[in-house]
Amino acid sequence: TEIRIPFYTDFDGVLFSDIGVLGADHSAFLLSDGLLGSSGLGIRLRTSFGPLRCDIGWKWHKHELHERSWAWFLSFGHSF
Repeated sequence: TEIRIPFYTDFDGVLFSDIGVLGADHSAFLLSDGLLGSSGLGIRLRTSFGPLRCDIGWKWHKHELHERSWAWFLSFGHSF
């Protein structure tokens, strides 16, 4: 899910929450250790070619102690 909030002229803010499965095969969907979720926020710059996006998200649960609990992404275009 994503909530888009218009800011100033060509800028938007977003609040998001994602959930998905990451695994080598379809059985990961049935196992809880394949399930990943995160929530976060971001900013969008609207350009004539599509949005330039900068997001930061925090994991709901870490699977290993050495894992970071957050990640940031810089991307171009719509997520969906």
